[in-house]
Amino acid sequence: MNVICIKIIANPYSGLGGIVYALLKAQKYFDKNFSDEILQICGQYMNTQHFFGDRIAAYYMYLDGNLGLHVVNSIFHFIKNESNDISKIIKKVAAQKYSRHHAINKGRCGLLAAILTLKLEANQETNLDDKVLQEVLSNVINVGLEFSKEHSMEAPLSYSEDKNLGFLNGLYGILQMLLRFELQIH
Repeated sequence: MNVICIKIIANPYSGLGGIVYALLKAQKYFDKNFSDEILQICGQYMNTQHFFGDRIAAYYMYLDGNLGLHVVNSIFHFIKNESNDISKIIKKVAAQKYSRHHAINKGRCGLLAAILTLKLEANQETNLDDKVLQEVLSNVINVGLEFSKEHSMEAPLSYSEDKNLGFLNGLYGILQMLLRFELQIH
């Protein structure tokens, strides 16, 4: 007997979390009945999610992990006029002292993107202490400067030798997040 095993990807980047996010964004353009049906489907999906424990690296990732799912869940609850404060999760992610990844998809700038998304899409302030936010920003900048210098890169900020300029995994996304938090950098 052959058994087919299908792994369902949940994250917002390449899984059902992204579909739920798109549905949540689109539901306001439909009539009330269809909009309510969309919200019901989104709710069923979000209720079935088993979030990773905080000992797994994916817990701290924005688009490839739990952090993004928590953000999508907060947007869902905001649309339904329900409370879903994830500021404790944001603070826990901000407290992590890792420096290997800085891109939006898996790294420190994903945390910054999550903060912005919560503010814009769910009207939620994370109440992250300015000092902690400045530490995250300084870490992203300093690692980029050090990497660029150590590897004699052309750009003053570099995070990998492959010169990735993309938004999700590259320099463009990192710079965009740094510019969005420009006032906190100083």
